[in-house]
Amino acid sequence: MNYLDAAALTRLVPPARAVQVLEEALKAGLDPEATPPRAHADLPAGQLLMMPAGGGRYAGVKVVSVAPDNPRRGLPRVQGTYLLFDGDTLAPLAAIDGIALTSLRTPAVSALAVRHLAAPDARRLVVFGTGPQAWGHIVALRAVRPVTHVTLFGRSPAGVQELAARCWAAGLQVETGYGTAASSHVTQWAATSPAPSASPGSGTGIAAPGPSPLPGARPSGIHGEPGFPGGPTPPASPPSGPADARRPAPRPGPRPDAVVWPPARPASPPPPPPAQSAQPSPVPLSPAPPSPTPAPPAPPRPSHGSKGVTTTQAVAEADIIACCTTARNPLFPGKLARDGATVVAVGSHEPDAREVDDDLVARAILVVEARSAALAEAGDVIVPVRNGTITTGHLAGNLADLVSGKVRVGPGPRLFKSVGMAWEDLVVAAAAYEAWA
Repeated sequence: MNYLDAAALTRLVPPARAVQVLEEALKAGLDPEATPPRAHADLPAGQLLMMPAGGGRYAGVKVVSVAPDNPRRGLPRVQGTYLLFDGDTLAPLAAIDGIALTSLRTPAVSALAVRHLAAPDARRLVVFGTGPQAWGHIVALRAVRPVTHVTLFGRSPAGVQELAARCWAAGLQVETGYGTAASSHVTQWAATSPAPSASPGSGTGIAAPGPSPLPGARPSGIHGEPGFPGGPTPPASPPSGPADARRPAPRPGPRPDAVVWPPARPASPPPPPPAQSAQPSPVPLSPAPPSPTPAPPAPPRPSHGSKGVTTTQAVAEADIIACCTTARNPLFPGKLARDGATVVAVGSHEPDAREVDDDLVARAILVVEARSAALAEAGDVIVPVRNGTITTGHLAGNLADLVSGKVRVGPGPRLFKSVGMAWEDLVVAAAAYEAWA
């Protein structure tokens, strides 16, 4: 049986291709609501988590192990493999790095939603989180929209710095915000958000089953956190999406108090005039060798308390906001998101954890992968329903409805909430196998 590792997967299915195959599958009639539920098995050393799906020419299952004691052994806590089978004979065809697959398909699903929700000229992106999913979303969103400017918020200054340097190297203009200086909401996030969840399913896009979450909760973890291999992909074709009649006037450049990358390079002083000698030299002087081109300035290294852009400024100006964190409470006041802005929330699939607040959900055109999955696992939806802020009828549609044009994108913000589903893994895994075979 063939094995596709992370490098092969990235080569065979770049982000733009992953977006394309997901959309093609939905337009061909794939029903997200028919996806089998997640399953789990408790073991002495931890858990095995399983996400099966089937349809058409292929079937598959992602199997992920969660071993809490592994870090003490110097081993990954979460490991996984995807098994792809022939749809008719169920003969095994390929094994694929399961964590890399999750890290590819989660941003691709978000980018597919953004393709149909965001304004075609959306350029300003705000990202909460600095892990692999944050970078993966930057890459995938650049494949569907002409993103030129990114504002980063994270708990760790080192994490923000590392991601900012990566964005800068990819040709993006970057601003950063830090927990102790950006705003009270970022400070709250730094203070109240736990470290990456130790609960089963953390970092895998998989949640353990349990009782219905509307009256109670069930254990889970963040949605698809492990590493994303790959780099930025320019838009493959002119973006499509709803125009925003209420789009604000063009915004000014970076604020004078923001930490901005790349820093301005000082202008070189004009060369001094040649020295005048009292007597001509009898031997012509050889021209001096050209000065080497100066290296680009190193990215700044602000301390944890460095002054940066605030969430109020960044969110109010954003065209797209990507929430890729382990936060259990809303990251910013929903009233800050302007009409026409698009928010994607992928960091949690726990019924009591959320990255956006009731205000945003109530104002927004709300799209989910599948209604059944959202109402079982998505705290960003479940909590407002439980609070009485919205009803289940507030959901404008699932992802299949969106790509088929059944969702009317009107005034207000647009919100896409994902929890990670097995059909997404199957579609991308099948595309990788067909590209390889």
